[in-house]
Amino acid sequence: MNIAPSIAGLGVLIAVGTLAADQASLPAISQLVELPGSSAGLAHGAAVAVAGDLVAIGRPVDAGGPVGGAVDVYQRVAGEATLDGLPWSWEFLCRLAPESPEAGSRFGSSVDVDGTTIVVGAWSDDRGGVNAGAAWVFEIPDSPGAVITSNTMLSPLGHMEGDYFGWDVAIEGDVVVVGGWGADIDSPDDHAGAAW
Repeated sequence: MNIAPSIAGLGVLIAVGTLAADQASLPAISQLVELPGSSAGLAHGAAVAVAGDLVAIGRPVDAGGPVGGAVDVYQRVAGEATLDGLPWSWEFLCRLAPESPEAGSRFGSSVDVDGTTIVVGAWSDDRGGVNAGAAWVFEIPDSPGAVITSNTMLSPLGHMEGDYFGWDVAIEGDVVVVGGWGADIDSPDDHAGAAW
């Protein structure tokens, strides 16, 4: 699957196909997944993840949008197969946000999906110190409301200013891994980085 940004950053273009030595041979079947509502300056598509029939798209910038950022979740819905289009489409399902959002946290700067569980990073969250970072875990129900909030915030022991915890996230089954490239390991300000 090849994912590329759309014009003016207002959506995420999903192209379906297989990578080939000759990129010109890729099929031109795609769908622009556009941001619902006002979208100027929200960095929609800064992070993307897909698993099965769910796509999570991060939009970590506050600019007139949700405080601290958000993640929009889309679901693949079967449609009628035609020669001109896809046999399915991506439809907006819900928006994810922390229960207690923090301005400038960059919530949605990293995302990952496994089944119906989504992990979201916010590397600039300041609850543990300036840019200490945080991550949240969300479970998507069968019939979610328009917005799902979570108070399941992850932060490591010894969490410190400048860890950038949540810079990257990954989930597989019941294992969640969160990266923080700014974590000091051997000495202050060594920024050796860590994964928890």
